[in-house]
Amino acid sequence: MPSNLNTQTQAISGYTSAQALPDGAQTGDYTIFTDAKASTAQVDRVSSTTLTNITGLSVNVLAGATYIFEAYITGTSTANGGAKFAIGGTATATSVSYTGSNLNGTTSNARSTTTTLGNAVGASTAVFTNGNITGAIVVATAGTLTVQIAQNASHADTTSAYINSSFLVTRVS
Repeated sequence: MPSNLNTQTQAISGYTSAQALPDGAQTGDYTIFTDAKASTAQVDRVSSTTLTNITGLSVNVLAGATYIFEAYITGTSTANGGAKFAIGGTATATSVSYTGSNLNGTTSNARSTTTTLGNAVGASTAVFTNGNITGAIVVATAGTLTVQIAQNASHADTTSAYINSSFLVTRVS
């Protein structure tokens, strides 16, 4: 950590998050809070295009706050079912924009953007090995943001999000 930073912890509406502050700054001078999660179980989708939450990839957010986020999904699918991703949850947005990519190694299968929570991005009926979502949200109603996955085309082959996929959410204002 740079020498001009120290770390303090501050409780915010029921949860605690680390905050990095320049030396001499007082708690409350900065509103940068990061919550990092790793998935705790593999999620499998079979014959279903319905988006489902990836276990462990859910973060609480506050009304009126602005956040940036990044999700990294590792997994697998066949070309029969493919995969698609979304940011869902119980929070509502004053405004939101996120872009998702669906990849097979270094080959890009799909890349798309949405301005609606719960809308799929990176949807492709192709072999998937990893996906990512990046975006920003101004929260209208407090709740959760959650990373989701589904098959792009319903098929008996399994589409999976592996354990240790990750979700980083940073409050910027």
